[in-house]
Amino acid sequence: MTGALAVDSTSHETRTCPLGRPRRRRRTPPVAWRRVLGDRLHPRCNAQQPARTSRRRRRSRRPALSTVAAGALAALEVLSAGLPATAAAAPGPTFVAESHCKRCHEPQYRRWRGSHHDLAMQPATDETVLGNFDETSFTYFGTESRFFRRDGRFFVHTDGPDGKPADFEILYTFGVTPLQQYLAALDGGRLQALSIAWDSKRSRWFHLYPDKPIRAGDPLHWTGIYQNWNMMCAECHATGVRKHYDPESNRYRTTWFRIDVGCQACHGPGSRHVEWAEARGGGKPPTEVSGYGLLDRLEEPTLGTWRLDRNTLRYVRTPPLPSDGQLETCARCHSRRRTIDADPPAGRPFLDTHVPE
Repeated sequence: MTGALAVDSTSHETRTCPLGRPRRRRRTPPVAWRRVLGDRLHPRCNAQQPARTSRRRRRSRRPALSTVAAGALAALEVLSAGLPATAAAAPGPTFVAESHCKRCHEPQYRRWRGSHHDLAMQPATDETVLGNFDETSFTYFGTESRFFRRDGRFFVHTDGPDGKPADFEILYTFGVTPLQQYLAALDGGRLQALSIAWDSKRSRWFHLYPDKPIRAGDPLHWTGIYQNWNMMCAECHATGVRKHYDPESNRYRTTWFRIDVGCQACHGPGSRHVEWAEARGGGKPPTEVSGYGLLDRLEEPTLGTWRLDRNTLRYVRTPPLPSDGQLETCARCHSRRRTIDADPPAGRPFLDTHVPE
């Protein structure tokens, strides 16, 4: 049998490889590696290679791993014994009442009141519900849903998670125009968005999936996972949302600061900004904080407008933005994206908390 000649430049040994190709390693791996890797070094050659010989037997200067680990642990114990307890991390900014914002930013506050951000989500009341709940009905592929009031509250009689009709109370409204949706509560702390919505322009009920029947058990059914407010909608229709999902019990304990998209939904919690402003207004030297104490300042040197380019079908700003601050903040809700971090996103890069889809 013929074979190629392999030369080890470190040990000056010659070896015959039955595969017929030269060995190009500069040195033979240490014995410890060979014990771990075994035949993976060279599946067919490894067993036939002679044991490495050495002219001078070297004495290992490396202590056993167990000795090194024990020594390291002992050293850590000695060092930690004389260290003081670690101080608690400084608390972060907290949410404050929107009235604090109004005191200094009256024009901005007036523009925000009644905007789509302000009305993104509201408790269901006579003032906020636009749909007709005066014993009206809507039929969808043979399933009739009835909208009515009881004791000053709003209800819908429709098919539930088991496919059987039942009464569900409407707790919140979702948006205002061109449509308004409604949220009802299910087990496990869930809020679900009804798939029958109110057309605010034509004053009529309509279904979001008119082309084919969506039945109970389908993820798109109003009781399904894709209509779940806690997971799909909450962070963009409320301020200061924490989902608090427990996978073991399959329950939500969702909390929020405000049921709408307020100033701090974009700028982040405002307590440090209020402290900075009050100190400045009172003649005291303001605390040295970046961005006036705001996690997302969003201030640009020049005002501008966004317009749709008919040729590219993309929105462009005139004049162009000098930074990505606004895009990073607005993209959290106004883009096709998926959340990958449960911690609050304010003040953090978009790609640290979301993945575009």
